[in-house]
Amino acid sequence: MEQAIKENQYIKYYKNHSVKELRIIINSQEEYHDEARLGALEVLKNKKTNLTEEEEQLEQTLKATVENNFAKQQKEAQSKTQINKENELYSPAAIFGITIFCGAFIGAILLNINLRKVNKKNQSYIVIIIGLLLSLLNSFLFLSKTSQFVLLGVNLASALLFMEVFWKKYIGYTTTFVTKPIWKPLLIIVSITIILFAVQMYINPSFMEQLEQLQKINNTK
Repeated sequence: MEQAIKENQYIKYYKNHSVKELRIIINSQEEYHDEARLGALEVLKNKKTNLTEEEEQLEQTLKATVENNFAKQQKEAQSKTQINKENELYSPAAIFGITIFCGAFIGAILLNINLRKVNKKNQSYIVIIIGLLLSLLNSFLFLSKTSQFVLLGVNLASALLFMEVFWKKYIGYTTTFVTKPIWKPLLIIVSITIILFAVQMYINPSFMEQLEQLQKINNTK
C-alpha cells in the first residue's frame, strides 16, 4: 500500500492547493477518480489538518481501492513482460544478415534458438546440422583457394535456405513476435573471433602473411 501512495502523482500536483480546494477534490467523486482524491487526502494530512471522521473512513476506502488497482496494474505489466519474453525471436533480417556475413553455422544457431522458442526442437537440431555442414563446405572451399564470390554465394544460399524453408515452414512470416536484440550474439561472435585470432597469432606469428597471400590468390580468381 505504501508503494501505491508513494507513486501517487497527485500528491506532488496538489501540494500547493489550499485546504478548501483539497476538500472540494476529496468530496467530488464524479469529477475526480480515486487516486486523485487519495492524493488530495494525503496532501491534506501533510498540511497538519485534522481529518473528519468521514474523511478518515474515506481514506481507508480509497487506499484499499487504489492499492487493488495498483496491484492489478503491476500484475498485468508483469504478465505482458512475460509474454513478450516468451515471444522474443531473432528477426528474419537479423538471421539473414548474420548468415551472409558471419557464416551458416552462426545463422543456424540463431535460427535454432527461434525454433526452440516455438517448440520445434526436432527442426532446430536439423538446422544446426545443416549449418555445420555448410560451414565445413565453406571452410573447405576457402582452403581450396576458391573465389570470394563463391564463398559469399554459399552463405547467401544458406541464408535463403534458412528463411524460405525453415522460417517459412516452421515459424511463418505471419507469426507475431517481439524482436530479440542482436547485439549480444554479435558481441559473443566478435569476442570469440578476437580470441581465436590472438591464439593463432601466438602459435603462428606468420599467420597474417599467409592469410594475405591466400587472400591475393582468391582475389585473382
